[in-house]
Amino acid sequence: FRIAANQEQLDKMKSNLEQSDAVVSFADENIHNLCALLKYFFRTLPESLLPYEFVMDVSSKCDIDNKAGEEILLTKMKTELIAKLEPEKQALLKELMHFLKRVWEHSSNNKMHNKNLSIVFGPCLFYPRPSLIIDPISQLSHSSVINTLTDYLIVHQDALLPAEIVFSETESEESDDQREDVNEKLKKQTDLIKSLQVES
Repeated sequence: FRIAANQEQLDKMKSNLEQSDAVVSFADENIHNLCALLKYFFRTLPESLLPYEFVMDVSSKCDIDNKAGEEILLTKMKTELIAKLEPEKQALLKELMHFLKRVWEHSSNNKMHNKNLSIVFGPCLFYPRPSLIIDPISQLSHSSVINTLTDYLIVHQDALLPAEIVFSETESEESDDQREDVNEKLKKQTDLIKSLQVES
């Protein structure tokens, strides 16, 4: 994640992934391009994987600079963030956190410990909807909260994420086509993460 991708190769990979209905094999691709592709697809979801409103809520209500604040935040993350995610998003988040933990376990070689991974992936997981107007100063103050939340997800994933994820048919305000489009993109990201796990 520390080395830039080849932009021409990356653009080709993006095109292949977006246009294919089948699982795309990345077995022979450069690992740095794959890492860049993973970040790109999280950053370009129709909506962020994790709601930016949670970042705003934590920023205004939680003191995360002490041990008691950490415990409160972990409980809040489990009950008010993870538990409210759709099963598809829970499954993708769980796959991603498992992958990032594996990267972290090799930090003596790749220099990507949990804090660095949080800085890299936090903005890909939490970003505001276009309709959510946030002034630059507030966005800057939210950055440290996003890094902390992402770090907690990586470090405390076993406690925060469900052991089993139950998929159920629920009514949604979105049209079937919209939900199918989002779920298809989530599935492609999950497949991409699994291919990276084979590489790591």
